[in-house]
Amino acid sequence: MYRILMVSESYRHGGVETYIDTMSSWLHEKDCKLYLATGESNESKVVHASIDKYYCGLKLSHNNSLAELLKTIDELRNIIREQNIDVVHAHPFGSIIPSVFAAKLENKKLVLTVHGPSTITSFSGAPYNDLLRYIIGCSVDLTLYVSEEMKFISEPFFRRDGMILPNFFDFNELNNRGRNDKNIVHVSKQKWVVVSRIDAQKLPGIIHFIELASRSNQIYEVDIIGNGPVLEELIDYIKSHGFLWVNIIGEVAKPSALFEKYFGVAGMGRALLEGIIAGMPSVLVGYDGVKGIVNNALFEKAKTCNFSGRSLRTVEEEDFERDLTNIKILDEIEVCNYDVNKVLPSYLTRLDQVDTTAPEVLYSLYYYLQSSNLTNASDESYISSPVFLGGIYTYATRRNIDHLYQRIYDLEETMSQRLHDANITNKFHNEGVAEKLSRIEASLKTFYSYLEHKNVKNKSIKINRMKSLFLNIKWLFDKNKRYVALKNMYWSLPEWLRLKLDRYRHRYVQKKLLSNASNINLYKNVTTEECSVCEPDWLLAAKNSSKLLIVPCGFEFDELVNQRPINAAKEFSALGFTVLFVAWQWSPNEKLSKGCGLVYDKVYQVPLYEFMNSVSNINYYFGEAIFLITMPAKIFLDVSYVLRRNNFSIVYDIMDEWEEFNLAGQAPWYKKDIEEGILLSADSVFCVAPSLKEKFSFIREDIDVLGNGYSEIVLGDNKFIADRNAKKIGYVGHLTDAWFDWDFIFRLALDNKEYEIHIIGYGEPDYIHDVLKKHSNIFFHGKVYPKDLHKHIRHWSIGLIPFKKGKLSQAVDPIKIYEYLFFGLDVIVTGIEHLSSYPNTVVVDVDKERLEQVNIDELKLRVNKKDINEFLLKTSWHARFEYMEKISKNKRIGCLYDHE
Repeated sequence: MYRILMVSESYRHGGVETYIDTMSSWLHEKDCKLYLATGESNESKVVHASIDKYYCGLKLSHNNSLAELLKTIDELRNIIREQNIDVVHAHPFGSIIPSVFAAKLENKKLVLTVHGPSTITSFSGAPYNDLLRYIIGCSVDLTLYVSEEMKFISEPFFRRDGMILPNFFDFNELNNRGRNDKNIVHVSKQKWVVVSRIDAQKLPGIIHFIELASRSNQIYEVDIIGNGPVLEELIDYIKSHGFLWVNIIGEVAKPSALFEKYFGVAGMGRALLEGIIAGMPSVLVGYDGVKGIVNNALFEKAKTCNFSGRSLRTVEEEDFERDLTNIKILDEIEVCNYDVNKVLPSYLTRLDQVDTTAPEVLYSLYYYLQSSNLTNASDESYISSPVFLGGIYTYATRRNIDHLYQRIYDLEETMSQRLHDANITNKFHNEGVAEKLSRIEASLKTFYSYLEHKNVKNKSIKINRMKSLFLNIKWLFDKNKRYVALKNMYWSLPEWLRLKLDRYRHRYVQKKLLSNASNINLYKNVTTEECSVCEPDWLLAAKNSSKLLIVPCGFEFDELVNQRPINAAKEFSALGFTVLFVAWQWSPNEKLSKGCGLVYDKVYQVPLYEFMNSVSNINYYFGEAIFLITMPAKIFLDVSYVLRRNNFSIVYDIMDEWEEFNLAGQAPWYKKDIEEGILLSADSVFCVAPSLKEKFSFIREDIDVLGNGYSEIVLGDNKFIADRNAKKIGYVGHLTDAWFDWDFIFRLALDNKEYEIHIIGYGEPDYIHDVLKKHSNIFFHGKVYPKDLHKHIRHWSIGLIPFKKGKLSQAVDPIKIYEYLFFGLDVIVTGIEHLSSYPNTVVVDVDKERLEQVNIDELKLRVNKKDINEFLLKTSWHARFEYMEKISKNKRIGCLYDHE
């Protein structure tokens, strides 16, 4: 059966707590495992015996900060994983939001019980209505309402398929505790008990009952069982009026165990029903006053509002006194409808039927809130923080837009069907649709105006970019088109926003990749007849070659692009290999600009998913065959198992510190255990930097450091073209502030005003452009094609590689340093210590030089062309991959798999 985690902000003594205990007891008998997580103030209550493990002390209040909210979500996720939870069952109040995030992030079924209006009104008003409707409401898989009233109040926010699950009780336990004497009409001295939480909402009703009792000839004593924040106020009222016959009992674990001492029970909700089921005379005490002694008519009215008294008339004193003298036990009411054995089976049935779902905006909001610079911004209550409110406005508005699209789409479909059914001509059909779309366009313009002029602009997150979502409707309803559109939209966003969305993007991409990969069967058998018909040119070329290299890459093949996998393909081709260059696709339907075919001498570009679907058809291979893994993605680990059976040598080339790239918002497909699996199973392993060798030395000691290189063919006749006397220096490459040290650039500019600093590249953060305007000696050129770089560099004297110090930069062997040296530049580096062994290269320790001036003239070196030529001779791409081929040929785990 199910493993269920109950989450409740409070767990002391009250209706919600009794609900949890009774449900847990019944489910425990049905072989379910029950776990309970509660707020930090609940250590005093003894947990019910049916709870397998109790987690207390969680910060589940709305008053907690945003950082505390995220910590609580993580704690709940850890419990879900630790106990292998199937269902998260949330109860009010502050526990709802963290429960929703934790359950959905772990892909578990989520149940929410709406106990009363305050479950909803704790999120009342804008933008909390949107939080309820588009995030919480759409995430809850099963909503339980304790009454018809709760269902009516809550339905605008939750799914329409929720169920009414009234308060339930163990009849075997309660039936023996009350009075069963039906002749109680003659009892003239009555002792009553009030069972209620003593809070500001319920206090007026309790006081009204005491006032009625004080003027009654029948009631001589009243005990009050309960506790709450206004207990002292109630005690002051009793003392000030001299009501010595009113006794405060305090909290009692099972009030029903004391019922036999009393004539009747007063209260609302579960307490009232317990009295009724136990055969006690019962008084409904509402929030604003006493509603009367429960009879058949009052029972029928009260059950619609879960016996809270809402919307019911307050009883008059004369009517109350008269009813006290004419009490009868309610034996005609079908209280059996509240028997736990009748109510809860439907709960398990519905659990079996529901599937877990969640709106994508929930993940967006979560990863947005996780941004460290936001969570640490304030200690104020997260529920009222601008960050939280801004997130709701942003993502709930996105949900609003999605709903508008859906309405438009449904309207178009309905119109199309009606026009078709009526057999209207195409002319009138098109005119009708055009007219309708014109009205839709007008509606959209109105909605634009609403979004722009609403007070949303004053919140933390601006929504002006959401206009782009309206540009196209069709892509929302095709998964593959939607994926491509979202990808394009993501990369058009400013970098600061991309960084905030990266974790959401990672989850989305991984989900997409897993979905695509699940449709691939690497081990399927294809008959000879089928192969002869369907084999593409690249597969035939691979089978007919005596030397074969398979190398995947995150880019399409471009012979002028200086990327390591592309150069590997070119150089292995020069060594006589047929090369299958497997170009990455995010989905099977993604089209490659160069398609599938021959793109270079003996180099075939193959789309990833076409390769995956055909790799098993590369039959047992006895020539020299290498699978060069350049991306530690799971999909390539699976391929390596297939190719090893076919006598391939598996080579893992560690090009980057993938784990740190992933943490910095790149490589969403990365998984640490997958990379370690590739390391263990590879015949030989190469890496570009010493730090990578050191990182993985605990797995294997035979990793070769093989840096990047350059191609003289690509760089052309431009060797040593740099102007050694020029007062110009520059950088070429990616400009993200995740690793590019902009502060060092600005410091150079201030300390060396006689020098011009030229920046060539892409990916710069938006704010940089405003800062650059403050420096007259910094010139930003944007992207420049590789073939045109020499036109700029010939006027420079120094090349810059300004990286921030960290694990990511230490693992980099930048290709640009080989190009700088080829052009004859001195090189100034920060953040990459191992480059200090390269000729004409100075590594500046930014931390050490923090308080000193950085003088470019003092850093210049005398060019030693002989040393540089010797260095370049050893570090060309040809030399690099010739060495890799030699090592790979001699190191073979594959000999263990010799074929007969």
